[in-house]
Amino acid sequence: MFLLVDPDKCSHEHTQAMRFARETNDPDVEALAYSGLARVGFLQGEILSGAAHTRHCIDIARRQGLDSLVYGHLHMVGLGLQHELRLEEALTWMTDAAQNAFQTGAPRQAVISNYFCAEVLYDLGRYSDCREYAERSKQLAIQTTELRYLPGAQSILAKLDAMLGEVAEFEDFLRRRWESMTVTERRFSGPLVLGALAIVTDDIALSDWALQQGKMLRQGPSMRQFL
Repeated sequence: MFLLVDPDKCSHEHTQAMRFARETNDPDVEALAYSGLARVGFLQGEILSGAAHTRHCIDIARRQGLDSLVYGHLHMVGLGLQHELRLEEALTWMTDAAQNAFQTGAPRQAVISNYFCAEVLYDLGRYSDCREYAERSKQLAIQTTELRYLPGAQSILAKLDAMLGEVAEFEDFLRRRWESMTVTERRFSGPLVLGALAIVTDDIALSDWALQQGKMLRQGPSMRQFL
């Protein structure tokens, strides 16, 4: 349900999972249930709530020796810190995930955490490091066929290249990327592409259009925190 960007069904399923975990006193299932509830928080735009559930997940996973679950969730704590503008702290959590997720059996999270590192580094103005992490996220997305997450890295790279004066090329790339997306892809990754397009373009009308499309996405289920 998370990948379909359906917060209501996602919330129901993971609430049921948490109830089952507590009834059976199973810490592994409890950790997974906290993971699911964290994703519900992020889907609903409740970033700090999602980050709090993530910390519970990580604490249990560490006690149980579930390394893939630990390193698969560190970036989500970082996301909470990022939204509090605690960027250096956020980067520490995200870098730990980026460096260890793949090796510990969490390839999807390796793609995501490298992207989030790039996002924070962009905000910090560390553009060379930002490009390194964005390229790594892009390559991992292709390598692991986690293509749903590819637009994040592509959007960061487009913003970086536009800073070098290649605006028209990447404006066109982002528009074509948006137009090629399915409805579900737009809900999931659309905010990243629209946000990048609004920043990259020198065309005020196009920037307004991108922001208007973003407002329309916010009216329904979407990864709206990225808008």
